[in-house]
Amino acid sequence: MQGFPEIAVGKVDPPFQNLLKAHPDLDPVFSFWLNRDAEDPDRGGELVLGGVDPAHYKGKHTWAPVTRRGFWQFQLDGMSFGLCKGGCQAIADTGTSLLAGPPDEVARLNSAIGASSAVVMECKKKVKETVPETIAEIESVPARDVCVAAGFCDEKTAGGSGAPLEAFRRSLMMVEERYGSESKRWGSLHAHASSQASSSSDDSMLCEACTSGVQFVQDTLAGEEAEAEIEAILDLACERAEVLSPGGPALVDCEALESLPDVAFTISGKEFALSPDQYVLQVESGGEKQCLSGFIGLDVPAPLGPLWILGDNFIGAYHTVFDFGKERVGFAESADDE
Repeated sequence: MQGFPEIAVGKVDPPFQNLLKAHPDLDPVFSFWLNRDAEDPDRGGELVLGGVDPAHYKGKHTWAPVTRRGFWQFQLDGMSFGLCKGGCQAIADTGTSLLAGPPDEVARLNSAIGASSAVVMECKKKVKETVPETIAEIESVPARDVCVAAGFCDEKTAGGSGAPLEAFRRSLMMVEERYGSESKRWGSLHAHASSQASSSSDDSMLCEACTSGVQFVQDTLAGEEAEAEIEAILDLACERAEVLSPGGPALVDCEALESLPDVAFTISGKEFALSPDQYVLQVESGGEKQCLSGFIGLDVPAPLGPLWILGDNFIGAYHTVFDFGKERVGFAESADDE
């Protein structure tokens, strides 16, 4: 909705402050109920200015005082899985769709609920799809053409060049690094080529040494074991994406939703738990169902951060009241009025 005047652009009065000036008898609070029923998306939610709608919550609200004027910031006492240890700062924000927090802690949280990085999973999917194709392409290039592109054979002895040969040359270097110290055959071929280059002017012998070496690489790549090893190495590279950028989008197994744990937030001594169906977003992508973790990393630098942002997936589960008059935020279990 809106924060305090302290963060208003140009220090102008926010809309709700203007409303209070125009109607001084209005209760200085506004409240949100968000419809989370995917089967009835047209129904929408409800914003009440100047009060609350009792039909949209159960029991009483738990209140947390505003700790810093600006956003609706308050103290979070703790979270599940040992996160927010000793307390941390949070804000309630209807302008944030997900639940955001410090990237390292979000990465721990997603790991605890069994979520895997969406970037890593997509990367591994691409590896699985492309490695066999790449190996097949490498095997299809004549060994002599590769050696022509590398400068070991005379162009008159073979034809062909271009991007496939460049790709093969890069792959040749990778395989040499992987197998150079383990294979006597490859080591002897490599030594033979080096010896011929330094001691003989017979280009044909150097060309043949190169051709034999390329053929060895092609033979090595032809096995299923080599394909599996290459995929394993590239999968490790994919996993580095999560290390370099923790807390990114994460996916969970849609078939395992019922077995996932609740995630609880402690506010003013009371636990507010989110069940898997409340913190997991089920979406369609490319005709396939995907289950996206509702927790995302967001680095809010000091002095404003670090912060947890309780967005729509939390406010949808808990009716939220923003009390300007007493500078506090209230939460109560949401209720459907139907």
